[in-house]
Order: sequence, then structure tokens, then C-alpha cells
Amino acid sequence: MQRLNNLMLERNLTEPELDSQRRRTILLVLEVVKGAESSLDCILETAQRLKLNEYQLKRFHALANKLRVEAKTLRIQAETHQLSSIPATLDKMNNTCTSCHALFRSI
Repeated sequence: MQRLNNLMLERNLTEPELDSQRRRTILLVLEVVKGAESSLDCILETAQRLKLNEYQLKRFHALANKLRVEAKTLRIQAETHQLSSIPATLDKMNNTCTSCHALFRSI
């Protein structure tokens, strides 16, 4: 609800208030990146327990590496204040995770 109120009142905010919102948004995005990066190590360890064949293992690692690149891109976007680019990168990360889950969750 607070975010909705902020959107409605955003045009009335002063530049320092907008700056404060941007900083909070960037910190939240960096938390997401940190979580994704730390999860990648666990994800790669999981591959060993799945008993994948060679093709599946290559696909698994390709998706994990793709997620790593997307997380790095998201970090760069947050650190360089490219806030308008962040939603598209988050969508890509979501698609990568969904693809991997669709392929390997049932194994």
C-alpha cells in the first residue's frame, strides 16, 4: 500500500525524497542479487545429486551460468542507477529459473 501511495504522490515529491526512494530501491535490488548469487552455489551442488546424464548436466550448467550472468547484469544496473532496465532483467531471471525448474524439478 505504501508503494501505491508513493506512486500516486511521486509527482509531488522533492528531489531529495526521490533520491531516498531510489536508494531504497537499489538496496532492495542488491539484496535480491546477493541472494541469487549465493543460491547459485547451492544450485550447482544440487546437480551432483540429480544424477543427470551428460546432456542434462550441460543444460543444467548452461542455465545456472545464464542466471549468474543475469544476476551480474542486475548488480551492474543497480550500482549504476539504471532503474528502468531492472524490470526486464528480473523478468529474464524469472524465465531462467522457471525453465530450469520445468526441466529438472521432476528428476
